[in-house]
Amino acid sequence: KLNTEAELAFILSHEIAHFTEKHSINSAVTFDKINRKGKRLRKKLSLNKNANSYDPLLNKSNYSKANEEEADLLGGKRFLKSAYRPSAIIDAFDILEFAHVPLSNDSLATSFLDLDGLTIPARYLLKNIDPPSPMEDQEYSTHPNVDARRKLGKKLLQSTNKKEGKDFIVSESLFKTAKTTAQFELCDVLLQEFQYPDAIYHSSVLLKKYPNNRFLKWIKAYALYGLAQYVNANREEEVIRDYQDAEGNITLVYKATEKLSNRPANINLVAARYCWDYHEAYPEDKAMELALRDQVEDLVIFGLEEPEGYFSDSKFKKSNPKKDFGRLAFAKIHQNKDFKKMLADGARYKKEMDEESKKKKKKKVALGLKKVVFVNPAYYRVDLKRRSNNELKYIYSESRQKEFEKLIKRNARRVHLNAQIIDSHRLTSRKKSESFNDFSKIRRFQEELLHHNMYMIASNFNEVQPLVKKYKTAAFVNMGNISIRKKPGILTYPTAVLLAMPPTTYKAVKKAFANYEGMQYAYVFDISTNRILHREFATYKQKDIKPLIEMNTYNLLYRLAAKKK
Repeated sequence: KLNTEAELAFILSHEIAHFTEKHSINSAVTFDKINRKGKRLRKKLSLNKNANSYDPLLNKSNYSKANEEEADLLGGKRFLKSAYRPSAIIDAFDILEFAHVPLSNDSLATSFLDLDGLTIPARYLLKNIDPPSPMEDQEYSTHPNVDARRKLGKKLLQSTNKKEGKDFIVSESLFKTAKTTAQFELCDVLLQEFQYPDAIYHSSVLLKKYPNNRFLKWIKAYALYGLAQYVNANREEEVIRDYQDAEGNITLVYKATEKLSNRPANINLVAARYCWDYHEAYPEDKAMELALRDQVEDLVIFGLEEPEGYFSDSKFKKSNPKKDFGRLAFAKIHQNKDFKKMLADGARYKKEMDEESKKKKKKKVALGLKKVVFVNPAYYRVDLKRRSNNELKYIYSESRQKEFEKLIKRNARRVHLNAQIIDSHRLTSRKKSESFNDFSKIRRFQEELLHHNMYMIASNFNEVQPLVKKYKTAAFVNMGNISIRKKPGILTYPTAVLLAMPPTTYKAVKKAFANYEGMQYAYVFDISTNRILHREFATYKQKDIKPLIEMNTYNLLYRLAAKKK
């Protein structure tokens, strides 16, 4: 949203002040004290109703606001020493006042979803759009009111004799390139955050300026595909945005996607048509090819109440443009042999799903893998006995994680499985950036599949495919162990017995009766087929002793390597 280098320079000066004043580490320490004080006072309140109330959230908010004010002040002073235009401070605050509004609140034509043969009826579109209002001050916000920050900026300007300066020093063209790149990247970030209506809005706005951009077309088609998949899974509340609670031009997209999703057939048909057009233009894109097949098959499985004959010539002749706009979008496509095959596959899968749901027999897991890559094997020890807000035992967890990685490799050799580990905390300096990029791609792929929890093509499917050749396997594993030490149950003993115990005996009994529980988990992903091959959870109610962890690890690796029968 920034318009000049000068505005960016002030924002960076503000962030530098956070670093120099150690606001991050100081906040962590202060918040821990606030939490502990809150716990103590909550106990008092439960015993004494007349005790003064204490609001930890409000105290954290006030502390954060004080840090932001200090960063504005010190950052502003630093900025005024530069050759940039001083009044850019006020310009930056003007932009921050509308930080909640996407991009520049650019307008969209009501035809933003229309294609050749597809026209969205007016009843799906918003007629009157309210302009966005400035961000309101909130009691529990982490930042001060923008008006107060603007006043501080004006005081800073009054304190200096410098009135003139430059908007650009490094390069105006480089700044504009960076700004455009950031706007494009935002579209991809919105997909990662599963904010599909927002991705549709941002890509549509940018397509006005870059109408032939392949990346933006892909974003828009994939976002519609994502919406349709969540509607089919009856999880539309996770991705649909209520247009009545929003402001600005993005509400046009919010209403259209909400109304289309109210009838699964409509959102499925619109998504299928967008995927079709993209695939026709760029047939080499494997991710969109798979998304298209999935989307058309889902028309039969989920979208259409009466799939048989829905695309027949007689149906097209009787179609009403306002009611059957989704069907009419395929008037020039329904006879295509590839399209017909996808519909037939959908009918076959639907029949198989119906038959599979009747079977309840569990199959033994034997994946027959020769090589797997473990991505950041995790080990966590949590101690709920600690009187701190940070129950995670960092040092212990880190040392056990190193042992855990050795244990994985040792047991992999026992079952003749080639195991490679990518650990983002211990990357070699020679290939650090390359390995970290691989890790980021795989982690995004894994997180998307876990979040979807259904068959849906990951948005970075194309990105991870080269890793199959690089690591000579498509199997990537997310594995870890969580061990929890709870408060001991010794207090269930009679008080007289406890008081009669010698101190050494009491300590021994207390330790023996400490409650432990934990879980070892594993997800096995096949990045070439976009599927989770296996999920495993081994729970235990004891301390995480090494023989137990070794046994669970061996059992998992054995199932990964065991040949299919």
